[in-house]
Amino acid sequence: MAHRNRKILDNPMKFPWWVSAILAGAVYVLSVYVLPGVTLASPILRDLPSGIARVGPTLSLLLLIVAAVSALFQFRRGRLLERKTGHGSVGALSWRQFVSQVSEAFSRKGFMVLNYLEGGPHGAVNIWLRKNGQVLFVQCKHWKAKSVGAKAVRELYGIMTAESVRHGVIVTYGSFTPEAIKFARANSIALIDGPQLTRMIASVQQSGEMQAQQEAARSCPLCGSKMVPRIARNGPYAGKKFWGCSKFPDCRGLVFGGD
Repeated sequence: MAHRNRKILDNPMKFPWWVSAILAGAVYVLSVYVLPGVTLASPILRDLPSGIARVGPTLSLLLLIVAAVSALFQFRRGRLLERKTGHGSVGALSWRQFVSQVSEAFSRKGFMVLNYLEGGPHGAVNIWLRKNGQVLFVQCKHWKAKSVGAKAVRELYGIMTAESVRHGVIVTYGSFTPEAIKFARANSIALIDGPQLTRMIASVQQSGEMQAQQEAARSCPLCGSKMVPRIARNGPYAGKKFWGCSKFPDCRGLVFGGD
């Protein structure tokens, strides 16, 4: 019972902070400016508006505290994401951190994070997202050595069907089996493996820490010197990014493609 009560208290902290802030303002306005002037005809309910008005400011204050704590959690999630330096640093995250970082990455991609939970409804959906009027269920599998199989994808699809949600996403640090990929493609479920998640985080980082680390790690295949990003101006690769040796024209090592 104690564990269940802690979960109930924890969940409001995981909603966007501005939700609690808006509710706090609405409760305060109602309790101070609206309800005191309301009179109900029923003798039984006559004192109800004034009673609610008396506790309204206290409830508003509690909601502001929840908003402040939620904002602090969001700040910490953002700071942790900015410190990621590559695929290995994503793998070093704990389970809870992994879920929070996936949530933060989707938020920066323009999704509204309705809620994220360590256990989630039915033990499978960890994050609820909304974008363009569509709700998405996200399941996180922080597995390193084990590939995510079709069973996990079917489990998410079953919950999507029960909740009338049309789109789902499974995110893992590892990989997916061919059977999981086939089932997901047939049922509107997107799969994001470890390398894809790393690229996703890199694309939303404001610090560019991952990109800087990736660029610093590149070396020329001919002489071993640092590679620098360039854009091809001519030839079949015109307009595309490539990596050229920093000692050009003494060394003409180059690599096309990559992030």
